[in-house]
Parts: sequence; structure tokens; C-alpha cells
Amino acid sequence: MTLYLPPPKKEKGKDFIMGMKEDWLQRANMCIEDFEWLLGLSHHRFWSQFVFQRSCDGLVSFLQEAYPFYALDQLPDDGEVKSVYNRIVALAFSLLVRLTMRIESPTEWIGEKKYASIIYNKFLISIPMLLDICVIYGPTNEAEIRRMTEQVFTVQPCYRDDLVKCIEDVKNVYYQSVNKVAGSCGHLVDFVKGNVKNESINITLPEVDDVLFFLMDVTISLSTFADMYTDAATIMHQQHLEAVEELTSQAISTFADGYMTVMLETLSEKEFMKDYNIVFPLCADIELLNQVCPEVETDHLLNSVMSFYEDFEKWTKSEAPDNCAAGGQQPLPSTSSNERKVVTGVELESLITEVKDILPHLGEGFIQFQLVWNPLDDKFFFWMTMFREKRIQVKKREWVGLQELLV
Repeated sequence: MTLYLPPPKKEKGKDFIMGMKEDWLQRANMCIEDFEWLLGLSHHRFWSQFVFQRSCDGLVSFLQEAYPFYALDQLPDDGEVKSVYNRIVALAFSLLVRLTMRIESPTEWIGEKKYASIIYNKFLISIPMLLDICVIYGPTNEAEIRRMTEQVFTVQPCYRDDLVKCIEDVKNVYYQSVNKVAGSCGHLVDFVKGNVKNESINITLPEVDDVLFFLMDVTISLSTFADMYTDAATIMHQQHLEAVEELTSQAISTFADGYMTVMLETLSEKEFMKDYNIVFPLCADIELLNQVCPEVETDHLLNSVMSFYEDFEKWTKSEAPDNCAAGGQQPLPSTSSNERKVVTGVELESLITEVKDILPHLGEGFIQFQLVWNPLDDKFFFWMTMFREKRIQVKKREWVGLQELLV
């Protein structure tokens, strides 16, 4: 069986390197001939080929190299290449459908136990293959992919154990990848700024890209697989809970310190931090951080972000209350005048209740913290929270622009 290779890439602003397109088309057409020949075999000969002649190698090589649904834009913009590639996609799908059907007709079928033994012990179908199948065909052939996965897991329970082991391995790879990047991110930031030499960095920017793209690919594959096979979501959830239970206080502290390090190093990018704070209010992150790691100092981060806004320049340290981060009853700036409105007691409780009536999933501490620190009236808090929930696109980035939207 011919092993599949991905199409060649065009040079920037140019055509393919001489001969590469022709070589790929020749190999691709050989794959097409192999797939068409396999599909034309009778039931007995079809399964004999896959069991005894390793005819699955060509199909596996295609699944490993095919474009997932989110990367189809990487397929070269060439009519002939696209036509041949799409033909292979269709033929490979037909082979997969046949491999996951043990009964083709009343006279052509395989017993359930025999079928389960063949596909598992002969490695005709594996968990990595199922992940690839889902991420290649899932969005466009959802019903058939659901049937495939249900059929495989129903007749052969061993695949469930393999899935648990696969998720465990993926979890370990996640930890290793995150630790690899996290251990070098600080040096990379300094290197980009020109503060350190290249020799002190044990990971390069292209390597960081590779790690991030790998994590994205694995994450999307697992997510798509969970959509196609619903029981997989339960297994992943159980593995996630076990992973959470393994986190010690030291690990949580390490993550908290890493978060603060990244955020403090990013303070120099004022425009980015202002936009980030609009979409993902730091108050929520800091409130959670203070709950799990009360020993981490967060006042400097919050005060630094607030200092970016023109509205806060007039709010000097002498005017700002010292116990604001502690959630005390604080003045709430007004948008209509320079006078500050002091919200206390029953009025503050009324505002909190009003917010919870609309957004019941928010905690009272978080609501009070938002009402205290936001420089506008309570309408701003509602707008800002709904923006975060619905991801409204904001074109006016400056704080003054936000204020105008609320008038």
C-alpha cells in the first residue's frame, strides 16, 4: 500500500518548487488507486487484505497527515491539488465506513466477538485513529462519525480502557509542555526586550509556537471527539477531577506566582492591558487569586492598571481609600459631576441585590468590589459584565469612549 504524504507548499508569492507538485500528484493518485481497489473487493477479500496484508498502513498514513477541519486553509491554492486531495478524503471516508460495519448484507457479515477481536488485536482501529477521524470528518459527517464511534466502543470495551490511558498520557504531556514554556517565558520576555543574551534561554520562540500549536491541536481533537462520542466527556471529566485533586497548595502557589509574574511583566504594554481589562476584568481574577492564595500581593497590579486610565489620574492616593481591596464601603465616582457618591449600608446592599437579580451567578464580594473600583456609575458595571459574557466587539478602546457609550 502506498503511504500518503501531505501536499507540497508554495513558496511565498511564487509557485511550487519545480517537480514537487508532479511528484505529489503521482503518489496521491497511487493512493487513490489503492483505496479504490480495496473498496472494490468482496467482503471476505476486503477483510483478508486488512488482516493479513497490512492494507491499513496507507489509510493510517492519510489520517495522520490529512488537514483537520480548522486547518483546511493550509491546503495549497491549486485546483488540481485540491481536486485530488478531496478525492482521497472521500475514498478514505468510505474505507472507514466499511471498516466500522461488521454486517454488509445478510450473507456478508462478521460475528460480534470475532469483529471485536479483529479490529482491536490487529490494530485496524485505535484511539489515535478515532481522534484523527473525528477532527477530519466530524464537523461535516457528524451522524456517521457518531455511528462509527458508538459501534467501536460498543463491540469492544477495551477501547474504553485505552481512552482512559490516552487521556492520562495527554494530561502528562500538558503538564510537561506547560512547565517547559512556563520555565522559560520570563527569559523570553527579557530577551525580546533586549535585557538578556540568547545563551541564557533554553527554549526559542519557534519552539514556543510549536508547543502552543501542539496543545491547541490536542485540545481541539479531544473536544471534537467528546462531541462525537458523548461517553468520552464523562471519562475526561473524571480524569480532570483526579488532576485537580492532585494539585497541592504548593502547586497552586506556583501557578499564582506565575500569573502575577506574567501580568506584572505585561504592565509596560498599557494599551493591551487596558483592552484586556475591558474584556476580562482583573477584579474577578484578583478576587479568585485572593481566595486561593491570600498571601500573594495583588494591590500593585490592580493599582497599576487603574493608573492607565485618564479618569483615575484625578483620583490620587489621598482620595482613594486604603481598604478598597478589602471590600469596604467605598465612594463611587459619578459620570455626571465631579462629586463622589458614597454608597453605604442599605443603598450598597440594594445595588448588590439589583445586580444579582440580573446576573445571579456572580458572587456578592465580586459585585461589591466592582461597584467600589469602577469609576463610573452602576450602569457601567452592568455594561462591562454583559460585554464579558457576550463578547461584544468594542471599537472605542479608550476609557472616555466607554463612558460615552453609557451616556
